[in-house]
Amino acid sequence: MTSRSTMQQNALAVHLPAQTPQWTLHPIPMPLDKPPYSRPRGATLVELLVALLILSVGLLGIAALYEDNLRNGRTGVLRTQAATLAADMAERVRTNRSGGASFARVTGQRCRELPPTASTDDVVGNEVACWQEEVAKTLPNGTGIVARDTTTVPPTYTVTVSWSETGAGTASYVVRVQT
Repeated sequence: MTSRSTMQQNALAVHLPAQTPQWTLHPIPMPLDKPPYSRPRGATLVELLVALLILSVGLLGIAALYEDNLRNGRTGVLRTQAATLAADMAERVRTNRSGGASFARVTGQRCRELPPTASTDDVVGNEVACWQEEVAKTLPNGTGIVARDTTTVPPTYTVTVSWSETGAGTASYVVRVQT
């Protein structure tokens, strides 16, 4: 029996290793200045061009908004000046009731110095002529018109100030006054 048990032990010895193998890791040599699996640093030329394109589109958008803001600011200034000029003439019509129809009859008259003995019609006509010249000087292509509507009681005066706006055509500001 001993021979059989010795044979069994020998058979087991063949199939089972006496000790388990030891695995050893050998490091892969790498350059010291570059970490493993890293991308190159810095931007490529294509990335820089794309960034430049995006930046330029943004700057063009800002420039367009700035231009619109300037144009709207200029329009606001012109409208304010027109409103002031129209309100000035409307107040003159309101306070000088004796001038009446003379406000609406002024065409082609120039602003001039009047003698103290001038008639009411001459004074009113000169006021309108001076106002029209001020409108022409203050606003681009500015015109001022005073019209009288006698179909209403009391008569209604319409003071219209018109001017040219850049890129928008003609603009007008209208004030109606009842005396």
